[in-house]
Amino acid sequence: MVNKLTSIVMAIVAVAMLYMGGKLLLLGGSAFYALMAAGLLLTAILLFLNKRSALTLYALLMWITLFWIIWEAGFDKWQWIPRGDLFGLFGVWLALPWVVRPLTQRTFHPFLGTTVVVMIALVIGLCFYDPLPQQGTITNARTPSASTGAGNDWTAYGGSTNALRFSSLNQITKDNVKDLEVAWTYHTGDLRQSDDATEYTFEATPLKANGMLYFCTPHNEVHALDPETGAVKWKYAPPQDRSYMQQHQTCRGVSFYDAGNPAADSSAAQPALCRKRIYNATTDAKLVALDADSGKPCADFGQNGVVDLHANMGEVRPHALMQTSAPLVAGNLVIVGGSVMDNGFNRGNPSGVIRAYDAVTG
Repeated sequence: MVNKLTSIVMAIVAVAMLYMGGKLLLLGGSAFYALMAAGLLLTAILLFLNKRSALTLYALLMWITLFWIIWEAGFDKWQWIPRGDLFGLFGVWLALPWVVRPLTQRTFHPFLGTTVVVMIALVIGLCFYDPLPQQGTITNARTPSASTGAGNDWTAYGGSTNALRFSSLNQITKDNVKDLEVAWTYHTGDLRQSDDATEYTFEATPLKANGMLYFCTPHNEVHALDPETGAVKWKYAPPQDRSYMQQHQTCRGVSFYDAGNPAADSSAAQPALCRKRIYNATTDAKLVALDADSGKPCADFGQNGVVDLHANMGEVRPHALMQTSAPLVAGNLVIVGGSVMDNGFNRGNPSGVIRAYDAVTG
């Protein structure tokens, strides 16, 4: 009975693999999956008929799979997994005593059993092998300094536009850090709702700039606090489309732009409003510009302070396009990447894209 059920499962997998492997072959891809599907289907038929040759055939298929994987991917264990995991699982199952005994009157099939043991030993050995060792020396190492790192302010996700995550402040040291005490605690009030995503995380890196502390919450609220007391200076809470909250609800940080900063291009158009700005990229793929002093949307940026990142992307399925990282402010540009879900039920979406927007006009 066990072998009958096993053969049926194998046949179903083989038919599905034959269909997908055939499509891959017609697109110019590898013929391996279509050929292996035929071999798997033949094994299932022989097993259903209680033929001992089913085990011998499958052992041969496992060796063919091994040589093909090595030929195509070398000894990179991570590339072995998608190519051989399913065949390996079937091999282990077929080598178990309750499958072997009804066919051979023994509990161990020498050819298949030995093959499975060898395969397992190879996989274990690969766990200790690095196919791409990288050894060398860094020739352009720099020691962070006050001019390259952050000082009294932390104006970007990495501290400064150099992204070194280094602060030149030296009042706190490894010797006195143990004496620090909590000065104040702030609760955002942005709590998880019953229909929120499973991945709902508060991961923001706060910025200290313009005399305030800025950060965002999982629902893409932006809060500005007094660094000394934790008192709220302003809070921006965007409209929430609850139907969209079914994916990664994370905001890792906001970005700061000062039109009067020497890093900004002096020849670029100067903003009539919001000379200092906070940018936030949202989980529903919008780029928002806020006045750093008041928290109000900058009317001269995009459409009343918002640029829809779905624009010019083509057809994107619901929940497939998102932003969870802080935008990068570089000179007079705001640069965003694009995270597009392109697997599972989201196949067919356009690829992600990196875009730069004018920091003033959007």
